[in-house]
Amino acid sequence: MRSVFKPNLSFFGELIIDDFQVDDNNLQDGLGYKIGADGAFDISGKSLTWELEWTSINSWTYIHHGQYTSWQNRGHAIGFPYGPDLYSLHFQADMWFSKVLLVNIEADWLEKGSNTIATEWANADNKDDSFPKPPVTHHELLVTSLSWYWEYGIIEADWSNYDFPNKIAFSAPHSKMEGTLFLKVQLFYDFGFNLQ
Repeated sequence: MRSVFKPNLSFFGELIIDDFQVDDNNLQDGLGYKIGADGAFDISGKSLTWELEWTSINSWTYIHHGQYTSWQNRGHAIGFPYGPDLYSLHFQADMWFSKVLLVNIEADWLEKGSNTIATEWANADNKDDSFPKPPVTHHELLVTSLSWYWEYGIIEADWSNYDFPNKIAFSAPHSKMEGTLFLKVQLFYDFGFNLQ
């Protein structure tokens, strides 16, 4: 669901209903939600776009007791990329400093419980368990980049301590990435031919 408040500001939300208990039993519901806002504005004539979102995925969302019924495909979490049992705050912003220079900042704060996509289903007699499920790991993920667009391609310099989402979704690592600096070069080349 999205509501455009103004041409440069919108609010959005998502609701995940994976497993909802209508009977009076002692199982946790498999629910999740995301709320956020995004928009654009100018700072001294420079265009800035941004997005801010909050996500909450319950401890047993995406995890099922049948064979091949969990929310994964070929080792990748489908649904939220970091899997179940978490709170997440995401921020992303892009700003053009000139017609050829783009700065990007993206950050995720995760409070990840011990349940992962690979967790054996044990959603029974646990309705009052704490959420996220202990032990809880905190992840502060950040990537910044500076991209230069020119006639023949893009040169991008980045620093990132982002871990692969699957590593967090499947194994909830307790170690943190130190950070990596990398350079990416993308070259453009036009070619064509006539089939006539």
